[in-house]
Formats: sequence, C-alpha cells, structure tokens
Amino acid sequence: MTATVDLYTTVRSMLMAIVPNVEVVRGLGNDVSMPNGGFISMTATGMRRLATNRHIYTDLDPLVGTVANEQSTAIEIQVDCYGPASADWANSVVTVWRDQYATNLLRPIGAAPLYAENPRMMALENSSKNYEERWIVLLTLQYNPQTVTPMYFFDNLPISIGQPL
Repeated sequence: MTATVDLYTTVRSMLMAIVPNVEVVRGLGNDVSMPNGGFISMTATGMRRLATNRHIYTDLDPLVGTVANEQSTAIEIQVDCYGPASADWANSVVTVWRDQYATNLLRPIGAAPLYAENPRMMALENSSKNYEERWIVLLTLQYNPQTVTPMYFFDNLPISIGQPL
C-alpha cells in the first residue's frame, strides 16, 4: 500500500468514527455524482517539505547495503462537510484532530497531526442553482516517507604488511 493510500484510509476511518452513519468519500472523482443527503469529502490539497533529508544507513549485506532517505513532509487534507448538520460535523473534526485520539490513530502509519484550521462556511451552488450548506476544514499532518536506495560501504579492506597490494 502506498503512503497516500494509508493516509486516506486512516483519516477516513477517523472521520467515520467521529461522524457515524455518514458517507465519507475521496474528493475529485471525475464523472461521479455527489452522494444524496449529507456526506463528507476529503481531498489532499498540498505537501511541503519541513526539513532537509534524514539518512538512515543499513549495512547488513557484505556486497551492498541501503540508505533510506527520509523526507519530513507536511500534508494538507481539505475536509468538506455537506448537509444540514455539516457545521457540527466540521467542529467535531477539528476538536478530535486537536486531541490525543488523532495522534494515536495516525501513529501506526508514522504520521502525526500538526494543526487544524477553524471551520469555514463555503456554500455550494448545485446543478439546480440552489445553495447547499458546506463547511470546510483544513487538516495538516506530518508524514515522513522514505525512499530506499542501494548504498555501497567501504568496510572491508584486506591489509597485509610487507606485501604490495
């Protein structure tokens, strides 16, 4: 499973626990109608580097080892809550994101919540030219993905005295 899928799956499970019996979908689906009734949509909106790379060296094989290049990254996820109860849902999401519950939920995938913006009302005009209630929350988490590459180590040098190499 890729890092992005892990993040979406984990955040989705948190949203479904906070707001039970409400459909939670991944945003930006092409040719997909919006669900009927109230629902929650989540969309990753950006990533930014938080630090320079960290290198983790492993030399277990006599021929070649590895180096894991870890990039500390902040990932923003926009959560859109649609429907009559959307303001309450958005407030609940912010409350839990700023709590130990979110920290414990994200820890197994190597992520941690950083902060959440306050909910904002962003009405949506539907295809019938009617306004629908939509509250938006921007959640930011830290994730440290690793890219592992081969690394050759100079750790075995035959030495003899008096003999040319």
